[in-house]
Amino acid sequence: MLPSAVEAYARRHRQSGPQSIDVALPRIEPDADAHPLDDLREVTRARLEWKKREAGARTGSEAFDRTAKVVETLQDPLSSFDPKGPGDAWSDLQVAYFSGYTLWNGLTAPFLYSYPGFLTEEMEPWDERGEHWRRLRITFPESVVSNARQQIAYFGPDGLLRRHDSTLGVLNGERSADYVSDYHEFQGLMMPTTRRSYVIDDTSNAAIGNPIVSIDVRSILFA
Repeated sequence: MLPSAVEAYARRHRQSGPQSIDVALPRIEPDADAHPLDDLREVTRARLEWKKREAGARTGSEAFDRTAKVVETLQDPLSSFDPKGPGDAWSDLQVAYFSGYTLWNGLTAPFLYSYPGFLTEEMEPWDERGEHWRRLRITFPESVVSNARQQIAYFGPDGLLRRHDSTLGVLNGERSADYVSDYHEFQGLMMPTTRRSYVIDDTSNAAIGNPIVSIDVRSILFA
């Protein structure tokens, strides 16, 4: 199943995987209700870029001033979120760390799942929004920062991702579903430009309420 999904994304792209992704985000914002993700509004003010980490690079999040001097460091960022709930505010570095790994994982799927250390298993299909979706259970290696080790991806009849479920460890284990849509081609790769995250109802596995995060992408540059 994974090879067919990768082929659906890379319809006219035959180069090796990108070394970096430069993303322009005109809109990334949370639901209007009070929520620790409110601070994500600050991300709209910058273009975000990530590059592959060199082997042995330290894990953490750092803030720099205009002279490139480190002014704040957050070691072992994931553990710093415990315990977090709807009334707890996040620091700027926590917001930056969460935004970074969330967007990187989202923008590199499904190619990321073919990397060494990832395990995938096809599940029973799922019907939603008038379509028949194939489901893939993904187990992330410990070396890749993510919301949860096990996640579920839903692919439409065209092979493109429609929905992605995970458990938000940074929000006390809340389950969420990311719905992606509005696909556009960037340098031969099909990429979603709209992402909406919802809390999942444990009984029906359906998204409930308003989006807790909304992301709109204006442009993507692979290098």
